[in-house]
Amino acid sequence: AIMTVQWAPISEPVLVGRAIVLTGSGPAFVSVIMRQDVARISMRRALQMAHIVSLDDPSVDRLVVSLARETR
Repeated sequence: AIMTVQWAPISEPVLVGRAIVLTGSGPAFVSVIMRQDVARISMRRALQMAHIVSLDDPSVDRLVVSLARETR
């Protein structure tokens, strides 16, 4: 995957951007939103943990949902 992110223009430390993810059916262009985790993990581990989520999933942070809907 290739990612480009920048700090969101809000008071909380959130990175937003776009990524190209190579899938079995070809490249996919996706939105990226990353919040700092309290457990200090490496960038490599954060990328390994990345996955697709539904914006309707109640376990997804409400700020992330709001930013995702704005970037569509």
